[in-house]
Amino acid sequence: MTRRKTYNLPEVTRLAMERFWRHGFYASSIEDLVAATGLTRAALYAEFDDKAGLFRAGLALYSQEVVGPLLAPMESSPAGLADLKKYFETQIARAEQAGLPGPGCLIANTMVECGPHDESFSAAVSQHLKRMTEAFRLALQYESLQRTGRRLPEVERLAWYLTISAQGLWSVSRVVSDAKVLRVYAEDFFRQVERSLS
Repeated sequence: MTRRKTYNLPEVTRLAMERFWRHGFYASSIEDLVAATGLTRAALYAEFDDKAGLFRAGLALYSQEVVGPLLAPMESSPAGLADLKKYFETQIARAEQAGLPGPGCLIANTMVECGPHDESFSAAVSQHLKRMTEAFRLALQYESLQRTGRRLPEVERLAWYLTISAQGLWSVSRVVSDAKVLRVYAEDFFRQVERSLS
């Protein structure tokens, strides 16, 4: 007879995600995750196989609950430069309210921490970058059509430029105490985008 689970799986995954988000994959031991989630070591292994499995579940939850709502407006409806600026300002304001330096972006942290050394997480990172770039591309394409009546070839390059800028910005948010630094940089790269769309 299968024993009934006495824990909430989404909540356990969320607690683990938060631990990974603040401390990283390598700095989070199984003991740390047991303490963070309240599950036993045996239950964690039974549910997720290993620490990497739990981390992948955390990445998936992060994509669904944190990334999804921010990118959805650009993915599902006509959105332009104002929506792109809102995306960045929302992220900066959240970091400011939570307190800087903050945890940054779980995906950006994973890229820096694991890089090319751990292929087990590369699919989630690649999927995130592809999704972000496509959302930015759609918004830039709509903006270019509104401004010029045509699809500008610069849109593809600018979308990737914003993706790289976003990942850099969220990484820098882990080491600065003043959100003004982030806003000034965002203003600078949007000036470049404006020039390219003119």
